[in-house]
Amino acid sequence: VHTEEHLARQKYIEMHNALTGRYTTPPGREIISTILEMYPDLVELYTTIETDPDAKKAIVDFTKRAIEYTNDTGKMFDFAGRGNIFLSRQGDEWKLKMPDPSLPDAGAHADELRTIISRLQSDEPFAINDGSRALNILNSVRITNALAVLCDIPERVMIHELKYIQPLRWLDELQQSFNEQRDIPPSRRLGQEEKTRR
Repeated sequence: VHTEEHLARQKYIEMHNALTGRYTTPPGREIISTILEMYPDLVELYTTIETDPDAKKAIVDFTKRAIEYTNDTGKMFDFAGRGNIFLSRQGDEWKLKMPDPSLPDAGAHADELRTIISRLQSDEPFAINDGSRALNILNSVRITNALAVLCDIPERVMIHELKYIQPLRWLDELQQSFNEQRDIPPSRRLGQEEKTRR
């Protein structure tokens, strides 16, 4: 009998593999269900994709441009959270808008994740900011690729070095990092962050 924790970890593996390009075959309907469960803000968008061809075209065009931009520059769009992306109709056309003027996130870059991956390969512990930065970048990759899956297009954001780290290693390292952060007093945490930046 599988425990709830075991099933959750298996779902994390499935989701991570599908949304970071580790799968060699196109994900199927089961992955779509997993995506919508893990990113409920995408449910309404997916319903629109399935029911309105004009809206789907706008979303497909936007997603392809976002993937091409990230693959070309390494810079990430911050899709996580509410209000960072929304779909609206202007006359006869659908438009996807990103109201946050700080997007794409100047601090979220593929090279930063590659540095963290290199540390993990060398069995080095996460630096003070690695957990939050890795999570932000991984979420950007996953949500962009989730849009691609929902739109049924083959393009993906690809950070090839992700294949070197197993999904559960990410999960365990991230959980440990955030557990440690909760145990650090805010004043000391700020000091460590300043040292890390130097």
